[in-house]
Amino acid sequence: MSKQSEGNGYATWLCPCPPKNSDGDVGLKVNNSLTPGTDLVSFIPKEGKLVKAYVCGPTVYDVAHMGHARAYLTFDILRRILEQYFGYSVQWQMNITDIDDKIIVRARRTELLRRYRERCLSGSVGKADVCERVLEAANKTLIDEQEKCEKLTQEYESLSSAEKKDSKEITAAETALKEEELKRSQAEGALSKAKEAASAFANDKSGSEKLLMALLESAKDSLAESLDKEEGHVFGGSDHEIFKAHATKFEGLFHEDMDILGVKPPTILTRVSEYVPEVVSYIEGIEKKGMAYASNGSVYFDTHAFIKAGHEYRKLEPMAKAIWEEIKAGKGELLEEGAEKKSQMDFALWKKSKAGEPAWESPWGPGRPGWHIECSAMAGDVLGEYLDIHAGGEDLRFPHHDNEIAQSEAFCGCKQWVNYFLHAGHLHIKGLKMSKSLKNFVTIRQALDEHSASQIRLLFLMQNWDRPMLYSDQMVDDAKAKESMLKNFFGTVKALLREIPATKFAQVEQRWLEDEYKLHDKFIKCQSLVHSSLCANFDYPSAMEAIFSLVSETNKYINDPGRKPRVILLKSIALYITKILRTFGLIEDSIGYAASGSGGGSEGVVEKYLDAFVLFRDELRTLAREKGLKEVLELCDNVRDNVLIDLGVRVEDRNSAADGQGSLWKLDDPAVLKKELEEKRQKQKEAAEKKKKNKIAALSKDLKRWEAATVSPDKLFLGDDRFGKCDEKGLPVEMANGDPLSKKMSKNVAKEMDKQAKSYKLLQEKPGGAEAFLDGLRKEIEALQI
Repeated sequence: MSKQSEGNGYATWLCPCPPKNSDGDVGLKVNNSLTPGTDLVSFIPKEGKLVKAYVCGPTVYDVAHMGHARAYLTFDILRRILEQYFGYSVQWQMNITDIDDKIIVRARRTELLRRYRERCLSGSVGKADVCERVLEAANKTLIDEQEKCEKLTQEYESLSSAEKKDSKEITAAETALKEEELKRSQAEGALSKAKEAASAFANDKSGSEKLLMALLESAKDSLAESLDKEEGHVFGGSDHEIFKAHATKFEGLFHEDMDILGVKPPTILTRVSEYVPEVVSYIEGIEKKGMAYASNGSVYFDTHAFIKAGHEYRKLEPMAKAIWEEIKAGKGELLEEGAEKKSQMDFALWKKSKAGEPAWESPWGPGRPGWHIECSAMAGDVLGEYLDIHAGGEDLRFPHHDNEIAQSEAFCGCKQWVNYFLHAGHLHIKGLKMSKSLKNFVTIRQALDEHSASQIRLLFLMQNWDRPMLYSDQMVDDAKAKESMLKNFFGTVKALLREIPATKFAQVEQRWLEDEYKLHDKFIKCQSLVHSSLCANFDYPSAMEAIFSLVSETNKYINDPGRKPRVILLKSIALYITKILRTFGLIEDSIGYAASGSGGGSEGVVEKYLDAFVLFRDELRTLAREKGLKEVLELCDNVRDNVLIDLGVRVEDRNSAADGQGSLWKLDDPAVLKKELEEKRQKQKEAAEKKKKNKIAALSKDLKRWEAATVSPDKLFLGDDRFGKCDEKGLPVEMANGDPLSKKMSKNVAKEMDKQAKSYKLLQEKPGGAEAFLDGLRKEIEALQI
């Protein structure tokens, strides 16, 4: 490596310098977190086209949510672009964190809840005790959240009212307060739910197991925390069973989720529980370099020793410049003698296990790996002393990634362990980061119940990988619309290729006219835009926009009345778009040869049968329309909307077989087709309901108007307390107080009577008479309301 580039604050970035004649520089530039505030930097692997990449995997303590998908699906797209578009050979390593505080606590609490549930079901815990325990736990959680909220409110108000305002600190404080307010609201909801469930359970005389389960579930987290404080110490030591079982369960679910989302498995998968001996050796290596120290059964990284040795600490999230200079000069703040750590900045490499925690043997006594060390030890063991790429979520910058860098550079004795750090932006829902702690998450399974994997991937492809990403119904609906656009495009091109296969190329006109040249120019422009976008920091949203634009222009070309499309050009465009979508993971990769059949794949197998059936249906529909056979047309619609959809066949009716414009058929996922049909029918139902409501409202308005017209004109103002005396025609001549009517009032009442006379006359002239007409309106409204 050579050439130092300015990094963040005091840190420097060493631009990789590959061997001469290396083919690693393909023109790709990336947003490197090690060089924030600068332009994109050229991506140059150290060993030509070989890319060594490590991504921080999940901590498997619970089901994965869409915030996790943000990282792993995003990096899957980047990896595919590196491999399939730029032609790199990528060694992609991912870790599984299956030893961690969250796993330990969750496994312990899950087991304690299970045991408590069994005691309650057996009757060894009385009704009153169960109710009291749950309500007390829920109430304590609420009090804790209220206190935290008050503290954060004070901090936010203090920062906002300070003379010298720091906008970054104010924004961070505001976000923290919003998150805490959400937690407080959730605690209030949990307590309310617990009170309701406790009342129902306490008053139940039947011994309903369902009501007991509802009570325990109402404040599950609070109850588990309460039980853990009392009984959590009974677990741990050399017995790792409940912790291993818990992690294994959720790791399995994670891999299933990734497979359904189409995320490629890593080249190498490593889990920390299988690397504890390597972790111990790695820590010993850092200790021998004088940059780690044992203390009270734990081992800590010595940040001061690391900095004094000429290294740079916190390359991703730098500390204040003044503190940095003090530490370099040997004056940095140290803790009092006797404290477990030398400095607050020091972090655990090995943690002494406490009661209730699993333990592994080590030279420093029973304990377990610290959070950061596993990545360094496993990446070092598999990929060696440097990484081209290290990837992870934005929230891992500090302390995790900064501490990874420090301990790895200490162990390897190098100045730059990672050349390119890539951080995926947060996923936001309703203005806040999606996270387990906020309980504002949508699990991947829940998302897949509502949307297909390709729709979710499209949603990701429409937003930049390194910026905050919005997850909302509107964004998902947009992705669905774009998916439908692409599927219809491919289906139309395939249908045209079936109508004009290669065997008919010699029989149709092939010469390009002006429109073909224009479309081809747009095709070339799209390819150029896609390439320049992907070279500019994997800008796949811009690449997708170029694809959508090309699809739109091609559809216009195809749909131009009277045109005979040049199918060879259409095939070239469709194949290119297919290639790009496959690169992005929207079209599945497969192993081995495609299924046999004309043209290959499932379409080739069924093509002639579907062609024959759809042609027969078209001819039948034409005949039914000519003969007025409504029942036959309904049967044709039923085959299209039910029978064929169940088989995964979409049929789009055009004009008629006689016009040479028969129906188009396209293969699709039956579940997607059924959902589309359900949504279409639901919209039709909603439209019909709206139309009915509008008609009822209009008829009701008419009824009210005609009922008012039943009053004869001479009786219109009888009983009107505004007036006192009327003339022989029924027109008021005197106000209630005895005053004569003003000219304006006289004119108004005369107009009103004239209008009433016309309405009265029209009503009386209705066929069948006034009463029959009004009765008909009432019956029509009543029939619509049923």
